Amino acid sequence: MQTFAKLVMTLGVVAVFGCSQSSRYPELVPPPQEIQWAADPPLAVSKDSVQIVLGVRATAPEKHAAKMLRDSVSRRFGQEWPIVEEGRIPEDYETAVLLSQRASSEWLERLCEQKRLDLRTAAPGNDNYVIEILDDGGRTVVVVGGGNPRGVIYGQDTLFQMFRERVGRLELVRASVCDWASIPWRGRPQTNVELYLRPGEPDCYLRSRINFVDLRNGIYAFEPSDKLDESLLSRAINEIHQRGMLVYGTVNTGVPETEYDKAIAMFERFIALGADGLWVSFDDKGPGDKPEEIVRRVLELGLKHKMTGERIAITPPKGAYQDISAPFNRKIMAVPGMESALWFWTRYPCDADVEAARSIGLKVLPSWWHNYPRTLNNHDYTGIPPLALGWHGPGYDLLSDAGRQFTAVMPWGGNAYGPYYVVPVIGWWSWNPKVHDWQATRKRIHGFVFGENQAAAVAEFDETLAQTRPLLHDAAGDGEWQPVGPPRLNDPADRRRAMSLVGRLEALLIKIKHAAPAQSMLDADQLQAGYLSKMGEEVATLRAAATLPFPEYWWIAHQRAVLDAVYDENMARVERLAAAVREPLLRDIDEITHKGRHLGKIDDYVRWWTEQANLDAAGWKNLVEKRREELVKRLADYNYFVKVRSDMLKGLADPPVDWGTGRWEYANLVRAGVTFTQREQFWGNWIAGVCEHEGSKVAAFATSRRTPAAEGEFAELELILPISGARDRLALLIYLADVNKELIGLHYVKWRWADYRRIQLLHRDHVLWEANLGVQREQGEWFMVKLPPVPENMKEATLRLRVENLRGAIGNQTLALVGPIRLIELPKRTNVD
Repeated sequence: MQTFAKLVMTLGVVAVFGCSQSSRYPELVPPPQEIQWAADPPLAVSKDSVQIVLGVRATAPEKHAAKMLRDSVSRRFGQEWPIVEEGRIPEDYETAVLLSQRASSEWLERLCEQKRLDLRTAAPGNDNYVIEILDDGGRTVVVVGGGNPRGVIYGQDTLFQMFRERVGRLELVRASVCDWASIPWRGRPQTNVELYLRPGEPDCYLRSRINFVDLRNGIYAFEPSDKLDESLLSRAINEIHQRGMLVYGTVNTGVPETEYDKAIAMFERFIALGADGLWVSFDDKGPGDKPEEIVRRVLELGLKHKMTGERIAITPPKGAYQDISAPFNRKIMAVPGMESALWFWTRYPCDADVEAARSIGLKVLPSWWHNYPRTLNNHDYTGIPPLALGWHGPGYDLLSDAGRQFTAVMPWGGNAYGPYYVVPVIGWWSWNPKVHDWQATRKRIHGFVFGENQAAAVAEFDETLAQTRPLLHDAAGDGEWQPVGPPRLNDPADRRRAMSLVGRLEALLIKIKHAAPAQSMLDADQLQAGYLSKMGEEVATLRAAATLPFPEYWWIAHQRAVLDAVYDENMARVERLAAAVREPLLRDIDEITHKGRHLGKIDDYVRWWTEQANLDAAGWKNLVEKRREELVKRLADYNYFVKVRSDMLKGLADPPVDWGTGRWEYANLVRAGVTFTQREQFWGNWIAGVCEHEGSKVAAFATSRRTPAAEGEFAELELILPISGARDRLALLIYLADVNKELIGLHYVKWRWADYRRIQLLHRDHVLWEANLGVQREQGEWFMVKLPPVPENMKEATLRLRVENLRGAIGNQTLALVGPIRLIELPKRTNVD
């Protein structure tokens, strides 16, 4: 568009964007690539003065663009704009909003020639459009011209944001816009085809600037042997195509060679149903038998149907989707045609990854499969999650250059959030990452979902909600040794602060619920089910967290006393302790039952605590025995599936008792060697105990390999250390071996669990030694721990060996082994050195 280009060259693009941030002009999300706000006053739009005009050859997406604009204006501004075909506009209409491609409209064709408008698109996925406000024969023509059908849809979305109400009248703020996508392909694959048919779902994608989806049956893809519901698929494909988006047929190709013919047949059926591209999916299913062969056959099928380049997509298998240079990727890239396909990796954007992709032969930029959002806990409502709430936690500073680092992007996950809390977040960012404004994005989403006048209240609600999170403890996996329950306070002393925040949330929610139904751009059912109900449920959960008498606040101290009595074989004391808390515990559980009926898994939670309340002395003794039996099972499980225990303990027989002696004049004296007892204390998924190894007793700590972990879960063992020797020269010699899972599929990630768990040796509350259990010590490691001066009258010390979760995690399996501890007296140095 030459007139626009000359203006930009004269004024400068930076000045253009500076103006767009002024309160004089609407804040457009996503920001257009080029925009010049006019000095002229806004165009007044009176009732019954506007018609939406389509070309005589309008495509289905252009017609849908007209419908979206008509419905948006009706919903927000209360004006009803008819949709007419060019040549049929009544003479008395002042303003025409012309939505078209050049090829669809004779009127737009003439305007492009006369006004020198340029609607050419640079690349298929750039989806460019222009907006111009022109005078044509005394009539105002608002042109939204697209370089392709999708461009018309995206252009009307920007145009809609340029309207505003001022002093009871509707006006259009004048501007020239030339816009296109920085990242050509922007997708929203879903777990099931049915999700594309949810009310309002595809239009959410359009407003989010999405231009492709895929067809899959569950988390991964259609299996080659799946039976297709062709009626459902046809409906979904038709809805997507009416909106100008592409559809990929996705098939699991990580299968045995005997399934290859079925996989190709499945792709052929997708093509027959109208799919625009083919997606070979290996993903977590693995590489299969001969991945090069099945990929070659898919490419041959695609070529036959003119599906090449970006019409071919691939998800590499686990291990290769995290590592661009993985052998699998090099092997498949060598198949002719794959060098120009969309390769989806879970890597965050960086120039090094672009170079890595180039080095294995990719001729286009990489594509980003963003596992987003990712939280350990299931909240009813969290607010709008930024992209950093996903794999690798990328901040928007890191993402700003993604326009020159990615060919395609897509989010995975997030259906529990409501579509407008997920899809626009990545869609609007990917349209123009360089100038993405997160706060503006939040404001527009809040305004769309709840109404523009409610955006500030919803933002305050979300920010207040975020302030409550640090006060709460969220449970993780349930099991025999702990209940999965609702969130509770980390510290009951924070109750007043928590209640103040909950009260503020409740007041804000009353205000939002009162006004949002009339102001929201969503249908009432979508607003209620997707957002307002979830907000209400979250606030109710927070009130319960702040007020209910959860037994966890005091139970661990009580349990410690009971278990000590069990280990002392004082069963009468066990009975007294159990009886003393039974009635108050059942009373608390009864209150939780009645006031927490709305909480998730509350029945399981209440059942678990009721069983604890009814434990007698025999029940407690049986519990201890069951845990010791469970430890034996876990040790066998680790021994078979993870690491042979004898290999972990190879170094145990060779303690470095001469640690630090240097020359022969000095020697360390071994004063004692002590093993841990079976006096276990615990909370959560850890189990601790003692196992035998070549005549030694080794302390063992093991988590279940498949249970999620929460912060604060722990297990302890006790050791009585006799004290002798020079009290200012004592040290401990400790052997530690530990393993966890550092493989993700075929991909090795060294120390990925570092700082998630720790092991400590404590005397009372003083930490004598600590080690990071995220650092693998598969062959064991010896530690020399110098002790602080020990009082002369101390003849023995009770030490506690404790493992503890510092952070919640899923898939963090850990086995830690600690051998007998040696008390060492270090030599007194003289001037011989």
